[in-house]
Amino acid sequence: MIQKCVQGKWKWYVSCGGAIGCQDVNNTFVNIKEDHYVVDYEDGSQQTFYFTWKKYDPTSNGHETYVMWNEENNKAGWCFVSIKNDTLTAVTFDVPFSFGFVRVK
Repeated sequence: MIQKCVQGKWKWYVSCGGAIGCQDVNNTFVNIKEDHYVVDYEDGSQQTFYFTWKKYDPTSNGHETYVMWNEENNKAGWCFVSIKNDTLTAVTFDVPFSFGFVRVK
């Protein structure tokens, strides 16, 4: 299951989408747990985000996948598109963005 595969510490290296195009992300890390993730930003600040795992059809094509569901806003948060070796790709849907992460060993 994707839930177990994405748990752990990741270096956030790129964000793409919207009017910004693609931007490198420097010295920002994400630690994904069972029901929350913690983002440690380059400036030393930290934020925690809570979620539940929910099956969801992000493209309405009949293919469900597990997404990090934002209970507070009742919407899909991150959907994991691929995990290959130590690289993880996620997308969001409210404002189309994609994110790249590399596992921290």
